[in-house]
Amino acid sequence: MSTILLTQHDENVYKIIKKEAAKPPSKISAKSPFIANLLEAEEKKNKFCHKTFGYAEIPLKKPSEYLKKHSRILPPCPKIDEPRCLLPERRPPVPSQRSPAKKQQESENCVCHADTIKQDEEVKKCTTHRNFCHKNIIQAVRLAPRQPQRNYVDTKKGDAHPLEPSGLEPHYILKKSFGKSPNYLRLRQLEEDSENKQKEAEINRFKPEGRYITEKERLALLEGLKHNWVEVQKAYQQLPILTDTIPKKKHKTRLENELKQLENDIKTLERHPHIYVTDADCSEFNYDPDSD
Repeated sequence: MSTILLTQHDENVYKIIKKEAAKPPSKISAKSPFIANLLEAEEKKNKFCHKTFGYAEIPLKKPSEYLKKHSRILPPCPKIDEPRCLLPERRPPVPSQRSPAKKQQESENCVCHADTIKQDEEVKKCTTHRNFCHKNIIQAVRLAPRQPQRNYVDTKKGDAHPLEPSGLEPHYILKKSFGKSPNYLRLRQLEEDSENKQKEAEINRFKPEGRYITEKERLALLEGLKHNWVEVQKAYQQLPILTDTIPKKKHKTRLENELKQLENDIKTLERHPHIYVTDADCSEFNYDPDSD
């Protein structure tokens, strides 16, 4: 049995079955098909040129066709003698059906009523005659001029804003009530003061008018007066012999008066061992009333 070796051949198994050509992938569009159909339908419509929006580009006129005087004045409307149709609101009311006797009676009443109306109008004209033109002129002259609104500008482009609500101008400090307590606080303060005065009056009513000075306090007071007398006496002895000027004389007289007053006080304390003082005297001598 013989064997055949196939060394040179162009046969290929993959080429026996023919394959269909691959289709390219469809492009993904972001537009909706509804919009595309709508645009196509709009394009197919029969549109008239510049029907609604005018020309795409406004054609310029010739230089000789410039705007002339009285060229835009429209002709006046023609006058029509025929009666025009009135609106239902302006139409006169339809007269009602009346009997002839009633018509005659109403005509007589109308004549009398017309006479009275004429008389009333004449009386009104005589009594209520006013010159309204003169009145309006006087009112216009006395009328205060309108003040312009106060604004402030905050940018270089001229942006203006009202000045009053901006807070750039003082308003509250210029008021009469600025810095003053309100009325209700004043009333409250007056009520508290009256209550305090009543309490003090009740306390003072039961409080004695004066008190007795103890022996220890009397000796301390006497010693203080003597110490003051020594100091004033020392200052008096240091005065110059010549008192040729007014200030020297005044100083000398003041020291002499102080010495006399201290001597009188010392005599009264030494002469009277039992002394009563009031509250004013206690505050004057710096004594504590509750020391007892």
